[in-house]
Amino acid sequence: MEQLSTANTHFAVDLFRSLNKDNPTGNIFISPLSISSALAMIFLGTRGNTAAQVSKVSRNEQNQPAFSYSTPISSQAKRSIPDCFTKAGVEFSVISFPKYKKTVKMMYQKKKFPFGYIQDLKCRVLELPYRGRELSMIILLPDDIEDESTGLKKIEEQLTLEKLCEWTKAENLDRVEVNVHLPKFKLEESYNLNSHLAHLGVQDLFNSKADLSGMSGARDLFISKIVHKSFVEVNEEGTEAAAATAGIATFAMMMHEENFVADHPFIFFIRHNPSSNILFLGRLSSP
Repeated sequence: MEQLSTANTHFAVDLFRSLNKDNPTGNIFISPLSISSALAMIFLGTRGNTAAQVSKVSRNEQNQPAFSYSTPISSQAKRSIPDCFTKAGVEFSVISFPKYKKTVKMMYQKKKFPFGYIQDLKCRVLELPYRGRELSMIILLPDDIEDESTGLKKIEEQLTLEKLCEWTKAENLDRVEVNVHLPKFKLEESYNLNSHLAHLGVQDLFNSKADLSGMSGARDLFISKIVHKSFVEVNEEGTEAAAATAGIATFAMMMHEENFVADHPFIFFIRHNPSSNILFLGRLSSP
């Protein structure tokens, strides 16, 4: 299970970085585990160099089966944040984004949450456990917008499997009283993944070089398109998410009350805690 989790997180970071190159300032939202599952099914029908490319890009060279977390997402994540945010806590706030500002509805709660601070990135880390604690939403929020894009450039440039695990592991977070201000938001994204997977190394799959002889005897068979769609809505009633796919930092631990005001772009992901698998990964640039 640990090898699978590492492979999925590696793939999640690789794909996020590729999407970020094409879209450095907009919203991004993907379900890397859903995409990995689709690639695992395709892999079963591949042979030769095509199989090697798919295996390498998915970081699953042990060819382990992918696991589906659609049930936990639908049954647990949906309407599981009332413990954190209530309707009485909804407020309006001016959100600052590069080159413009907009007024959005914000949710508020004061409670003890796992919290940390990455000093060299000037970034706050907040974990919002879902009811039952099997899932968590983790947010990486820079103190300020320091560049002309989203303010996340420094974090995104250093984003690797190792760094992400280091930034968010339990030992580097401490339960402290936090004043949390989080915007209500809904993201619905759709991607043609051909070019991104080709950039990562899956090149033969989408042309006549493809070897899909494991699923058909036809020699002219290849994948024309891999489309990924994902959706998330975060409000005071909970989170609903779904998807379908056809140098170590120095941490400072705070014991006093903290403020976490997400009024500018941030990176977030939803994690399945028992397996450490990243189910959803995104960047909110505009709610």
